[in-house]
Amino acid sequence: MKQALTMVATLPFSIGLEKWRWEVFRGEIPYDKWTSSFWELKHKVLGVVEPAPRTEQDLDPTALYHVANDYSFLRYYTRTFIQFQFYEAMCEAKGFEGDLFKCDFYNSTEAGKVLGDMLELGKSLPWPEAMMAIADTTQMESGPFLKYFRPLDKWLNKELKRLELIGDMGWDPECTWRPYSKEDPTEPAPEPTDPADPVDTAFTTAPSTFIVLMCLSLTLYVL
Repeated sequence: MKQALTMVATLPFSIGLEKWRWEVFRGEIPYDKWTSSFWELKHKVLGVVEPAPRTEQDLDPTALYHVANDYSFLRYYTRTFIQFQFYEAMCEAKGFEGDLFKCDFYNSTEAGKVLGDMLELGKSLPWPEAMMAIADTTQMESGPFLKYFRPLDKWLNKELKRLELIGDMGWDPECTWRPYSKEDPTEPAPEPTDPADPVDTAFTTAPSTFIVLMCLSLTLYVL
């Protein structure tokens, strides 16, 4: 679970931010739309919205170090998949059998050798060719990543089904709700709620942990 929160949940953030950067570089996003397009993309890819009203004067994207310093975030996205390719290859070299997440190649000379064979190449080859020495492929693949988290994916789907949330997974990219709308004087006041009306408690009764798990499950499903 900790690994998933660290690695799976950050993938949409990484690819979303990089997509925004390159659309700006290509001139596809005009200067006077930088902030609005940034939040539109975060809403679509991550399922989050701005916590307070934002204008183009705020220029939120440049508050991020990687944007302000022109530091590519794509490396974080690609390295996540590649490191699991390395991990699986070293587990196979050790002769491990079983669920991939249980593999530990500590003190394995066989695992150390395949890693060493790649590292000793240094700069002599382009990195895809060097990767062939350990992963037996020159392509980035998501297979080992998905295999590692497969038990978690199965558990997530089981829990979502048990909580009857399976149909509510994900978010509506066309949703116009904002957390500050009730404080916006331009928004119409909500209709008073009749205490006798039934309340949909599908989300209000579910622990916040499971809302996070739903996001993880959706990301695994998309991959």
